Amino acid sequence: SSGINAEWPLRPGFNKNTALVHLVAAHKLLGECVHHFLPNVMEVTLAVKPNFALVTNFVEEEESYSKNLQTQLKLMSSEFSQYNVAVERDVTFCLKEFRAILAFQDAVNLPINLYFDNPGSPIIMCVEDSLYECDFVLATLQDQNNITSQYSQSIQHQPPSRLKPNSDHYASQVPTPRTPQTSQDNPFLNKKQAVTQPSPYCQSTEKRKKYRLRLCVDTTA
Repeated sequence: SSGINAEWPLRPGFNKNTALVHLVAAHKLLGECVHHFLPNVMEVTLAVKPNFALVTNFVEEEESYSKNLQTQLKLMSSEFSQYNVAVERDVTFCLKEFRAILAFQDAVNLPINLYFDNPGSPIIMCVEDSLYECDFVLATLQDQNNITSQYSQSIQHQPPSRLKPNSDHYASQVPTPRTPQTSQDNPFLNKKQAVTQPSPYCQSTEKRKKYRLRLCVDTTA
């Protein structure tokens, strides 16, 4: 068995009643807003102020604003059916999924409720009627300042890096160049003339400081 009781309804762990921001928009307000963004825009940022809200296409810090078209729309608080903002907040979420939710909202011709708290926490979009209630949960990007602080803390707890190997130890292991054999060392060379030439392989690996000699027998003697 999977351990899931069919009698227990599966619900995400969030509470809409404790959200710091609660907006209620008509079915055409946000739908007309997203039409101003290009199809290649991936995320948008919703920033709420005491008297207005800003919808902007999200551009990462590594990207240059001069190379990206910046689109920003300002919606006054009077344009919303309900505008409850306890503190100023901004959240960034996927525009493609947001378009799909707005398409559903436009099909049922109902207002949409938006609940969210802090960046990194989910934004809940709710469409409800007397017969049903639909809650859409979208992930939001975490605040870059929090990511930077967490990264710096993790760096401080990392163990010290390993010491570099001693270059003298590896230099002592470099093989010494071979010396050519003479007629006294090898009887086969008593009547031949030994000529030493550097190997082409050694010439191609000159940077490795390894030398190798090749014996060439002159048969013309």
